[in-house]
Amino acid sequence: MNGKKLFTVIAAFATALTVIVSACKKDDDDNDDLIKVENTDYGLYNARMEQLMNDALTFTQQSYVAGKLNMKSTAFSCATVTVDTANRTVIVDFGTEYCLCKDSRKRKGRIIRRYTGKFADTGKTQNVIFDNYYVNDFKVDGTISSTYKGVNAQIGSYYVLSANLSATNSITGEITTRTTEGRRIVKTGANTEDVYDDTYAIEGYGLLTMPNGAKYNYSIEQSLNISPNCDWPLQGIVELTQINGPARVFNYGGIGCDNKATLRADDDTKTLTLD
Repeated sequence: MNGKKLFTVIAAFATALTVIVSACKKDDDDNDDLIKVENTDYGLYNARMEQLMNDALTFTQQSYVAGKLNMKSTAFSCATVTVDTANRTVIVDFGTEYCLCKDSRKRKGRIIRRYTGKFADTGKTQNVIFDNYYVNDFKVDGTISSTYKGVNAQIGSYYVLSANLSATNSITGEITTRTTEGRRIVKTGANTEDVYDDTYAIEGYGLLTMPNGAKYNYSIEQSLNISPNCDWPLQGIVELTQINGPARVFNYGGIGCDNKATLRADDDTKTLTLD
């Protein structure tokens, strides 16, 4: 083989080797990208979005029934409540300046719930919207739709939920979004006039989009237990799966009210502190 032919063969081999190495590196880079967006923040962000949705529904429900908003059986002085039956609107107004609420979260702005017919009409859809509403450093926007479905023989009274929410960090400008489809089941208190003894089981699934663009499908594998006497879900298990990634398990814990949860990723479990 003359020198020119030998050089040609070597060059071709080098090119092929470069293509192989590049392909391998691209695969590695793709895996690296998946790992980079894989962190414990998504568990906390999803829990925050869940809290924002449930609080808005609970606050407006309590306000309509009681004409005021209480938390932990203590007067909730931060909020002014307006129940306008003529215009079928419930407004919970926290004012234009931050108020430190009794759940240790600061709020300002308004939550507005609009309904048709009577407030508790079966089959009627109600919409919750937000007017310059902030919780801590997050501005909340979007819509929550809630349809009361009446009493089911197996599960009792329940609502069907659909939500599309965003939370914008007022300091960094970062935006988290979440879409939700689910059910809100009344577990206790449905047959009493005391709205503050109502507890709920939350079921559902949806899509969480993180500020860095990472997307996670989530599904509630064990219903979240919500009580007006606790500032966080009492129990519940949520499975989160990054698009093209493995499943992660977010667990609100056992019996008892606290702000701790765990996130299990593969064989690694971390304890997290909720907002």
